[in-house]
Amino acid sequence: MEARLKPLFEAAVKDKTVPGIGAVILDANGKVRVKETFGTNNLSNPSASAFDADTITQIFSCTKLITTIVALQLIEQGKLSLDDLVEKYIP
Repeated sequence: MEARLKPLFEAAVKDKTVPGIGAVILDANGKVRVKETFGTNNLSNPSASAFDADTITQIFSCTKLITTIVALQLIEQGKLSLDDLVEKYIP
C-alpha cells in the first residue's frame, strides 16, 4: 500500500495541489503500519518549515465524514441503532 501511495503524495506536494500531507495507515488490529508526512506548512517559505505530525490543519467539513465513520463503527459493534430515538443518547 505504501509503495503506491507515497509517489502520489509526493507528486501532490510537488505539483502544489496541496502544501502538505500527513498519512497514517493502520492494520485491522489498529497497529500503525505507515506514519509519514510530506511537504511544508509554510507556503511563503517552504524550505523553512516541514509539514510534520504536529502541524495543525483545518479539516472543515471532514468532521461529517469522521462522525459518519464513528457512527457506522458503533452500529457494527451493536452499540447504536439507526432505529433508536435521539432521546436514548441525548436527554
